[in-house]
Amino acid sequence: FRLRIATVLGSGAYNVTVTRADGASRDFPDLPCDPALKRCHYLLWSGTGEKAAAFFLDNLRLDARAP
Repeated sequence: FRLRIATVLGSGAYNVTVTRADGASRDFPDLPCDPALKRCHYLLWSGTGEKAAAFFLDNLRLDARAP
């Protein structure tokens, strides 16, 4: 699946779109986050499972764009 996360820093919200391999997608708009978030210094990907696991991030892109 493809995961797209977009926000305007300081807006207090972000949008997520999940697209499956078959092309079907689902949007999760206006998810709340801390409006004090004004900078992104790093990307952290974490799993909360109880068993060992691995994540493979392909075609990762971070863009800074003017609002």
